[in-house]
Amino acid sequence: LNQVYVYRADVDDDGDVEEVLVSSYRDGSNDQHAFIRVISPSSTNQPNYEWISPDFGVYTSLTINDIDDDGDQEMILRTYNGTGSVVQADIRIIGGASHQTEWISSNYGASVWGMEADVDGDGGLDLINIWTNSEGKYYEVLDGTTRTPIWNAINHSSNFNLVANDHDADGDI
Repeated sequence: LNQVYVYRADVDDDGDVEEVLVSSYRDGSNDQHAFIRVISPSSTNQPNYEWISPDFGVYTSLTINDIDDDGDQEMILRTYNGTGSVVQADIRIIGGASHQTEWISSNYGASVWGMEADVDGDGGLDLINIWTNSEGKYYEVLDGTTRTPIWNAINHSSNFNLVANDHDADGDI
């Protein structure tokens, strides 16, 4: 395994906290693979996998938040697949006991990462996505519930990052 990340959250809406493992590795052909495994809290010695995801390719980030304001936590997975000029990045929102993909966007032409914060001041989380390609670094904020764009920008220098914070101390991010 190249990378393993462990999270603890109730990702199946049953009231119990599960362990969420994200693992990625390269196979003998040097292809990247990434999986999410949700482990039941009742497991003691042997892991009882409640759910194992399909292969997502190259994993970039996973966050766990209530992005759609329904009171339940969703997994927000950012991945990319491909090499060279044929790279496709995705953002997937996975939720509920069935761990079905509730929403997916594939509008990103390179690696994508991000965070969640209440950028528009409506009390709900918004998706903040950052991605790069040969033209520069792009920023996008999507409303967490409707997934509609609130703000976007491009920086051709591609050498800065984004921080969500209440910079002017007015109570809004």
